[in-house]
Amino acid sequence: MPADDHLRRFFEEHSSAAEPTDEQREGARRDLFAAMRSEPAVARPWWRRTAVSWSAAAAVVVAAFVTFVVVVPTSTRAVDANLAEVAAVARTVDPVDLPVGAYVYYRIESTIQVNNELSPGVPVSYLLPAREDFWVSGMSELRERTVMAPTFASAADEEAYYASGLPGSEGVGETRSLSVDAIPNEASLDGLSTDPARLWDQVIEELTVDDEFTEDNEARILEHVAQLMSPRLNAPPAMRGALLEVLGRLDVSTARTPSGGVTLLLSYEDDFGAFEQTLEIDGEGYLVRELLVLTDTFGPDQAPTGLLHDIRYSRPAVVAELGVMPTP
Repeated sequence: MPADDHLRRFFEEHSSAAEPTDEQREGARRDLFAAMRSEPAVARPWWRRTAVSWSAAAAVVVAAFVTFVVVVPTSTRAVDANLAEVAAVARTVDPVDLPVGAYVYYRIESTIQVNNELSPGVPVSYLLPAREDFWVSGMSELRERTVMAPTFASAADEEAYYASGLPGSEGVGETRSLSVDAIPNEASLDGLSTDPARLWDQVIEELTVDDEFTEDNEARILEHVAQLMSPRLNAPPAMRGALLEVLGRLDVSTARTPSGGVTLLLSYEDDFGAFEQTLEIDGEGYLVRELLVLTDTFGPDQAPTGLLHDIRYSRPAVVAELGVMPTP
């Protein structure tokens, strides 16, 4: 008789009592131990032996203290309904397969807050927009980056910036190419499970390489999952669905977009300040935007609040050669 059957029979016989008597407690113990002794002594794997002994112990504890309902706590977090719905759709989308010799192409359009020094002790802060086109195959990459004119909080900062050497070093108004043949990806999908529960454990395991990481650091989890959803990695449909469900286990607020996608917002604080991080996912589970805003600063270094970065991603596409744009 399996251990769960012992527990079930106990509830059927004793659940009507508002408060178990000493005789009921002792009877439950006798029934349980007698049933366990009557089972054949069959060797079980260690995980089965552990499960049986736990159930037996639980039955005795229940007999002593519980009468009507048993609530078994679980470490599994609930998944946000909006993200679960988009995850289900994502799993049905045709994959973007990469033939041998082909490249994944994608574009990033970004606006980043830059804090720099015009000269020692003379800071300047500005928003720097850029467009980057990527062609990626394994550890090889071609990147074309075009930097547009920054925007400033004041005319004085703008004038001082253009009088410095920063525009030239940052390539403002230029398109620059960079080709690298041996750069590993910052993140990898290799070995990751498409089962959301197992994937959650793998993400936590990866992040705990850093001794300072704790599982309640949801900003780190979100950042890592966003890296895995980058178009560079071209996550297949089942993986996108699992990654979305991992995001759905975080303490985020979500809203559906008119196009059928979803936005999620995570608010958090660290020693530096208070932040709001937003991810936008399209209706087929692709990451299309990351937004990070500093809402308050703590400590002696009062950095400007407001936008830290706004990054928009195209979907991954397959092209046959470097430098070739995908067909519209």
